[in-house]
Amino acid sequence: MNAAIQPDLEKWTWVGLWGRLQTRKLRSKDLDALFWRVFLPLMIPSGISGFFIDAECAMWDSGERMGLTFVAPLLLLPLGLLSYCTARSSGVPGKMWAVFAPVIGAVIVSLSTVGYFGWINTLSGPVEPVQVSGPIIEKKKGMGTRFSGYNYVVTVRFEDRPVCLNVSKGEYDAVPLGAVYGREMRRGGFGYFYQWKRRSS
Repeated sequence: MNAAIQPDLEKWTWVGLWGRLQTRKLRSKDLDALFWRVFLPLMIPSGISGFFIDAECAMWDSGERMGLTFVAPLLLLPLGLLSYCTARSSGVPGKMWAVFAPVIGAVIVSLSTVGYFGWINTLSGPVEPVQVSGPIIEKKKGMGTRFSGYNYVVTVRFEDRPVCLNVSKGEYDAVPLGAVYGREMRRGGFGYFYQWKRRSS
């Protein structure tokens, strides 16, 4: 009886994980440990970026493209190894899991790293303010609900390119298309404009 419950009581270690990877005997405890020890600590800095950084829409879009282009391919090997070692059968379902699970996981994780792109853009640029101002060429109400609130954006023409900015509902309703709208921001290291979010009093 003691031998039967021993695997659940033994202390999790990286050495033990490596041994189980070699024998394809990963346990659910291994996936839980990887989530808490690797995935979550890496995702927290990225996840909280939106609470501190207010940047033009193009920065986040570019971060997603960078993640899919550079981060996702790097994740295919480790995630492929995990899916191979957790496949429960050698038949078609097991093979499908080994192929599709790492691809889906790589896409999800790479999109979750967009906050790092925002941090690098914000912390690597000059600190001199820039008055981003120009005529409004587009207004759009983004995703949301009446309970959580909607995301309001206006796009202005500045430096011969469109700059999409998040605004409050009051600002969104107050400025019509064609009106000049602007705010003081800073140019990040990747060239995208940002400002630090202010805490509401």
